[in-house]
Parts: sequence; C-alpha cells; structure tokens
Amino acid sequence: WVLQVAALDALEEAKAVLNASTSKEGMRILMAPRNGGTKHYFIVVRGPFDTKESAESIMKTDAAFAKAWMRSAKSMKTQFDKP
Repeated sequence: WVLQVAALDALEEAKAVLNASTSKEGMRILMAPRNGGTKHYFIVVRGPFDTKESAESIMKTDAAFAKAWMRSAKSMKTQFDKP
C-alpha cells in the first residue's frame, strides 16, 4: 500500500510538494505514464506500507496525509504496466 499525495504535470511542482511536506519519511516522486502515451506526469507517494491498516493509520494521525489516495500494489502495477 502507498499513499498518493499528488499527481502533477511538472517535476518541479512535485518537488515543491515533497519539500513542503513536514513528514518526508518514505516519500518519493515517481514518473507515471499518461494514458499509455509518451507523455508522463509525476506522482508524490509515501510508502510502501505492509498493510492497509498501516496506511490508514497515517491518514488518520498525520493531517498532511488526510486527503491522500490510498493505493494498493495492484493499482500501482496496473498504472505502470500500461502499454
């Protein structure tokens, strides 16, 4: 499980989100394909977490992640496996 904090068009925007976070532990920027084409966008995620409950706990206890999207490994794999 991961918490996706943002999806942005520009790497600099993603870096700004990451740098503004008060809790950078386990956070990273990933370049994701846009609709299977040659264009990409940048997602800011925190994780991975071993369990869904662990990810939910962060969302409940850290306001910076309260509105994050919780994503499973399957969801992430599907996004990156698109042709």
